[in-house]
Amino acid sequence: IWSCPPTSTLKHGGSLYGIADKVRRGYFDWISNECSSWGIYLTPIYPSYSSYHKYWPESHALVDEELGGFEGLIDLVGALKEAGGKLMLDLVFNHTGITHPFFLDILKQGAKSDYLQFYRGIPDLDKAKITIPILDPSRSARDQCEVDSSLNLIVQERYVFAGLGCNVHFFERSVEGNFFTLVDSSRKPNYECWWDLPDLPELATSNPSVKSYLFNSAALYIDLGISSFRLDVPDYLDEADEFWAEFREYMSSYILSNKIEDSLFLAS
Repeated sequence: IWSCPPTSTLKHGGSLYGIADKVRRGYFDWISNECSSWGIYLTPIYPSYSSYHKYWPESHALVDEELGGFEGLIDLVGALKEAGGKLMLDLVFNHTGITHPFFLDILKQGAKSDYLQFYRGIPDLDKAKITIPILDPSRSARDQCEVDSSLNLIVQERYVFAGLGCNVHFFERSVEGNFFTLVDSSRKPNYECWWDLPDLPELATSNPSVKSYLFNSAALYIDLGISSFRLDVPDYLDEADEFWAEFREYMSSYILSNKIEDSLFLAS
């Protein structure tokens, strides 16, 4: 119901198909009639069950199915192309959500994880656990956490820690696994996060494997017809100047080698 305020579990809907339909029905004609070049900008379209705004990515290489998935994005790009418009998307490269598969793998496997070096400031997991302060201090841990039939640890009906329900122990004020502990939100995380927000562990963007993952995800968007990007908190990245210089070089080379004509990368 549109009169109800949105929450993490109550969303007002809307999809990429819906925007495409508005393009085709002339909703944006007032812009296109006034401008020789025009487009629309969307905030992230990544899968992100735990965040309404999707700035907490659970993947950088997928489109959220609740927005229409890849098919919805292709439909929107097609509608805009027919109307002479372009599409700008938000790239969130500084961090992921805590339910991203890379971070989940560290929570599952500790120091044995292949993704241990993908994040900044992860503690020595042979000596300490990752401390994630997301519990409501006014409620017991048991009241806000559960393990479902697929052994996913669900917290506040919002965070889905896939496969982490095996070997977890519930205490009054915390939930503990082999390599992590969930504690109340008054504490600080012991890994590097954007603005100390525990939901946003920061990627080690100086790591060549992380760069490859992020660069390839942007190339996927270019393949689908996206013309330009808005860069989220670009100065917060690890070795940011070097990262963005390499990113631009990679994208320009990719666009030229694949003879992609609609991208705005080559215009500036």
